[in-house]
Amino acid sequence: MPTQLTNRETPNQVGQIRELYSMPIDPVTYTASHTLGPEDLGKVIYMNSASANDLTVLQESAQTYPPRPNTTWVICQDGAGATTVVAGSGVTIRTHADDTLVLNGAGSYAMLIYRGSNVYNLTGKLVPA
Repeated sequence: MPTQLTNRETPNQVGQIRELYSMPIDPVTYTASHTLGPEDLGKVIYMNSASANDLTVLQESAQTYPPRPNTTWVICQDGAGATTVVAGSGVTIRTHADDTLVLNGAGSYAMLIYRGSNVYNLTGKLVPA
């Protein structure tokens, strides 16, 4: 929820609030299949491969730095190879009933949101079921 200004903020505080809301999200690019790790927390992940590739999500107990609830990743299929988000052992990835876990072509974006207890939601431009 956005912070409400109260008209009591100093010009410096207003500047800091504006800077916080305009901070870019760091991107990372992978050219082959990849398993999400601590270096990917909260990032935009570009999967740039000419061949099919997987982005695997591990359960909490297998991660060095497990995500907190509501941690979000933005995933982009940059290359021609289909990007599939794969649920590792013990992980549940929920999508709309009409969707798969495969991004729908080059330029497609999806958002992966950690809900807690090894459950994630995936939404975006996905291949229909």
